[in-house]
Amino acid sequence: TITTPNATNPSPAITPCYIYDKEGSGYRLTQTIADMNPTSGTKPLPALTASGQKLYYTGYCPYASNGCAGEKGVILITGGAGYIGSHTCIELLSAGYDIVVIDNYSNSCNESLERVKKISGKEFSYYECDIRDKEGLDKIFKTHDIEAVIHFAGLKAVGESCQKPLEYYRNNLDSTLTLMEVMEEFGCKKFVFSSSATVYGPNNPYPYKEKMKAIESTSPYGWTKVMIERILTDYVTAHPDY
Repeated sequence: TITTPNATNPSPAITPCYIYDKEGSGYRLTQTIADMNPTSGTKPLPALTASGQKLYYTGYCPYASNGCAGEKGVILITGGAGYIGSHTCIELLSAGYDIVVIDNYSNSCNESLERVKKISGKEFSYYECDIRDKEGLDKIFKTHDIEAVIHFAGLKAVGESCQKPLEYYRNNLDSTLTLMEVMEEFGCKKFVFSSSATVYGPNNPYPYKEKMKAIESTSPYGWTKVMIERILTDYVTAHPDY
């Protein structure tokens, strides 16, 4: 399943063929050729060309600097049917990652995920699941080798949060805590949280910078983000490898 020809003529025995260019100490995906003949199913291993600048393979490349899909597991995206989530799905698929999506469709629908498949030309699993449902999350983590989580899911309207503060605190905090507990259970230690600029409050100077402390907000929605950032900070203090 491995070829080491010149860069313009990868072997037609490979499907699909992922081509990486050398970048620093690793390799960056620069081209995917999907219209090639099936292989025998032999587990692929990386191989460099004579120039040392390109890499051809048919599966996961352990040298790839962007951590592409394959043996390293998949990325779970919560709230992946929403606007930001669906665009993130497209970018991750285009970069060669495998993804799994969870959404309860409270403010979205699975049509957006079908559009993601059409745009990207790639298949992926998605589930209608509220991430406060620990049993449902457990099943998804048991089904997929999830290496990392990108957490978009949550109620997100500032005005509505002022009218329904308990609903916002219950939903956003419970969902994140349940997700983190399941991640801990399955040894998943890579977590990207979609926070909000509202955590920097009204007293920090513009433009906001990420190094500013997330310590205040002006709405229940914003305070859920501040609280989750505090939870994450405390958890990382207790688990430095997270």
